[in-house]
Formats: sequence, C-alpha cells, structure tokens
Amino acid sequence: MPAASNIVINNGSAVTKTFSVVSPQNGGSPAEYRDVSVTVRGHQPVITELVTRATGNASRDKVKVTVVLPILRTNGSGVTEVVDYASFRGEFTLPNTMLAGERADLLAFARNLMLHGSVASAVNDVLPQY
Repeated sequence: MPAASNIVINNGSAVTKTFSVVSPQNGGSPAEYRDVSVTVRGHQPVITELVTRATGNASRDKVKVTVVLPILRTNGSGVTEVVDYASFRGEFTLPNTMLAGERADLLAFARNLMLHGSVASAVNDVLPQY
C-alpha cells in the first residue's frame, strides 16, 4: 500500500498549489488533503480519495475522489467568509477482471475528458452541448 503523500497540482491560473496530507485513508474514511497555505481551515480547498476493495460476493473495486472549493467573499465589515461550496466528485468502478492496460485506458479517458473543450466550456461558461 503506498504511503499518502502531498498532491502538487496547478489551479486555474496555472499557479502551483500543494495539497498536504491531513489524514491517510483509514478504513472507510477517505484520505484527506488540504491547501494549508490558506491559513483559515474553513477556507481551505480540500481533496479526498477513497479506495474500496471488493469484499464478499462483490467483484468490483471503487476509487472515489472529490475536490471541494469554498467560495469566499468579503462582507461589508471586511471579513472574508464562506458563502458556498463548489465541488467535483468522480468515481471509478474497476471490475476485478480488468487488466492493467484497461485500467490505464479508463484513467486516460477520464483525465483527457476533463481536459476536453466540451467539458471546459460546460464548466467555465456553464454552456450545455446542443
């Protein structure tokens, strides 16, 4: 089992952000990573990752990832506060019969789909495909 390590990725402005390990996966509780450069804990973007192995009669493993971004605004008193949350939730279902190459294909399709212009337009401009 790999050790939890920091996740270093760019934000939408191509600024590198480090999501530090807050807690590794513990049973059914996901690993949690936070951008601790944001000093107020409630204002920190969060990533979680949970791997669930098939048990009993189940024949599929699951990998669930989330990204939660607090939406911050400064109120009339000059205090920054969370007004809402934006999020992404992704789940991979991996049959035990999958080969390593098939898992690699699934990951590549998912990663490249997130980079595709239609998804970018849907998220950035909130425009449906028609």
